[in-house]
Amino acid sequence: MELPGRIQGKLEMKTKNNSLGEIAGELKKAKRVVIFPHMNVDGDAMGTASSICLGLRSLGIDSYVYLDESIPNNLDFLEAGCCTGDPDIVNGDTTVLMVDCSSVSRIGRRKDVFLRGGRSICIDHHSTGEGDTTFDMEHIEPDSAACSELAYLLLMELGVTLDLAMANSLFAGISTDSGNFQYSNTTARTHLIAAKLFDVPGFDPKAVSSLVYERNSFSSMKMSSLVVERARFMCGGKLVYGEITMDDLERTGAQMNETDGIIQRLMSIDGVETAVIFKENGPDLVKVSMRARSWLNVGDVAQRLGGGGHVRAAGCSLKMGLDQAEPVVLDELKKQMEIDSQEKF
Repeated sequence: MELPGRIQGKLEMKTKNNSLGEIAGELKKAKRVVIFPHMNVDGDAMGTASSICLGLRSLGIDSYVYLDESIPNNLDFLEAGCCTGDPDIVNGDTTVLMVDCSSVSRIGRRKDVFLRGGRSICIDHHSTGEGDTTFDMEHIEPDSAACSELAYLLLMELGVTLDLAMANSLFAGISTDSGNFQYSNTTARTHLIAAKLFDVPGFDPKAVSSLVYERNSFSSMKMSSLVVERARFMCGGKLVYGEITMDDLERTGAQMNETDGIIQRLMSIDGVETAVIFKENGPDLVKVSMRARSWLNVGDVAQRLGGGGHVRAAGCSLKMGLDQAEPVVLDELKKQMEIDSQEKF
């Protein structure tokens, strides 16, 4: 697919190391490919992993997605018969492919399984990361709205003919990570790839969107309302933050993997530039998600705190209690607001 020159040039400039054509050539030689999305899988991670797995299988290549956690209910269709929890699926002859992240710290307890594989490959679209993992081959495009965009381009390099399950996976990944094509990371290429999916017989974007966005559990809705009710504001209403505690999960019956969309509710508040959600994952571990609307660089904040992500969407994990983590993050965000507001205004 030919891209508009300005966007194509920008993406190529950011591309790291190997082309998708080179990676496709390597995958075609593999005896087995096992794909590792990041922990706490979201639509883009699963959409990328499943579409590539199905594409490789269509070429006769033995392929799996390795997970050790449940997939959120609204994304269950993305399992697509690809997933396994058997660690013995990986050995020294296995090509291991990490997608939508570039660090073994982002795949949790599956790290040891990944590291015992043979050739290692990474495909990602995050501009910052922990930098603790070396791959034999990697392709990273920070300007890509979703890793599923790169999955589509890889499948084209492989010569795969898309089927309905692949198209559904790709659309789910692209639509969720681009905020239904509303986030600032959405480009002309994002729309062009989505348009190509309409060529697949039976593809229905409304059906996919209904599966992703219209199957919220009542427990998750109670959790969302609780977080919004307790939300607090700073910096003249430009910064809003909320928290999810272990007690909240027990009280509402919600699962942590059902809470990803809450931050967008906070972002939709008029006047808000950035939103933060603090998620308590135990007595001494807090996971932090940050989003920005138009000018704040939350990626720099996350990187300073040992995390990573994009300019407008990033996160980190802090080994401390919630009461300690909140002031640390909020102080860094206030500093970044002062820096970026001076440059912006």
